Amino acid sequence: CVAGSGETPVETYYYIKYMANGSNVTNLPGELTQNTKYDANISTVEPKRPGYTFLGWSPDYRDTTGNPHYAPGSLYQDRKDLILYAIWKKDAEPSTPVLPDNPSTGITDYLLPFGGVVSASGVGLGILKKRKNFKQF
Repeated sequence: CVAGSGETPVETYYYIKYMANGSNVTNLPGELTQNTKYDANISTVEPKRPGYTFLGWSPDYRDTTGNPHYAPGSLYQDRKDLILYAIWKKDAEPSTPVLPDNPSTGITDYLLPFGGVVSASGVGLGILKKRKNFKQF
């Protein structure tokens, strides 16, 4: 466009698009469209993913650390289209306690010589009465 030629200047724009780079991602920032006359800020919205920690943004989806040049809130001055990928670190799995094959209930029964049963937990005592007129055949 030449000054004084009567032509209307054409506005040009660039975008910053944010990609989840994984499944079950929520809170992903929306795409930003910006006039090329202006710089833009990288979104401060932090995506969430169950079982993962968000490390930052990178133009390389294979990145494992996040790129500090694209830190949330930082100024993007290249003024050209940009696709940023969320970079994730898998959270540590909680340790699972090892249980014995036959876990103890805390109650143990003991047989008594006179025909009774005593529960070690003190829950009950049962005594069998001896029969006087017991006949064998």
